[in-house]
Amino acid sequence: EAALQLDPQMLPAWSLLATSYRYMKQPDKALAATRRAAELGDANEAYALGLAYRNGSDGLPRDAAASRHWLRRAAAAGHEAARQELLR
Repeated sequence: EAALQLDPQMLPAWSLLATSYRYMKQPDKALAATRRAAELGDANEAYALGLAYRNGSDGLPRDAAASRHWLRRAAAAGHEAARQELLR
């Protein structure tokens, strides 16, 4: 969190923070960090967000449009599994 105080746009810190919060079982904080990392262009976090919207998990409602949005962003950033999901 200290790195983000210095530079709130620091993508690697948001990704690491999302992973850490998931590990520590803090879903609200994990979701917020996942969303921020995805917004900044992290393909893995965009993919995770897309799946969460598709499945209605991690505190998110099922939302096909939001799922496609995040999966497309992940695929555009080179995430192969996201590409495969979009073909389903």
